[in-house]
Amino acid sequence: MRDGLVPIGDVLLNQQVGEAPLLGLEASPYLANGYDDLRTFHRYWRPEVEKLVADRFNQKVLYLVPWPRQYVYTKVKIENIGDLAGIKIRTYNKTTTGMFNRVGMTVVQLPWGEVVPSLAAGTIDAVTTSASSGVDGKFWEFLRYMYPTNHVWSSNAVTVNLDAWNALPSAQRRTIEALAQQLEPQFWEVSAQEDAAKAKILNDRGVQMGVVTPAMTAAMQELTAPMLGETLAGIGAPAPAIITDYRKAVGRN
Repeated sequence: MRDGLVPIGDVLLNQQVGEAPLLGLEASPYLANGYDDLRTFHRYWRPEVEKLVADRFNQKVLYLVPWPRQYVYTKVKIENIGDLAGIKIRTYNKTTTGMFNRVGMTVVQLPWGEVVPSLAAGTIDAVTTSASSGVDGKFWEFLRYMYPTNHVWSSNAVTVNLDAWNALPSAQRRTIEALAQQLEPQFWEVSAQEDAAKAKILNDRGVQMGVVTPAMTAAMQELTAPMLGETLAGIGAPAPAIITDYRKAVGRN
């Protein structure tokens, strides 16, 4: 899309941190408690994302849509953070790898295509992903429990090559922008509904919905809290200001 080989496309932002670390800020552990917090975060983060994408990658953002919430799937019942120790878990990016290392699990970073074969072979005993992916992978064949840890958020962006965008008549650009603004909140709602629908399928197929106790959440938050400071130091401006403004807005000074 940057070079105009295709005029429009969809990209998972947190997988672009090698090119632009700011695009992964959203995926910091426990930054947002849910969709409402995430909307507030996007209010401060998105303008900087749009500027970055335009200036460095020759693209215009049409809309951003978050993935459903994240779970930890296991073969064994988990009652406290100590029960996670040593379990081999599949992770999918730098943030989740660092996070589950810090909580004491044995991390195996794998692309999605290798997850099911690795479960079948016993290479991994746990997975972190969404309910949607859990259904896609037929996790009921391998895993017994799913825990709504809700530890990170990730969004996809639909972007347009700026040269292709600027070549459109202004009336068409206005129409497309209006449609994108209309559809984006609907897509957020689809994301939330997708989580509930796919979690039900997993539960109906025998994957039990586990309980993440407040003590377990607090322990995971404490162990992974230093990661945000490390991320901010690695990104630099404007990331610290985004976090400061966001925390003021949600009352977490």
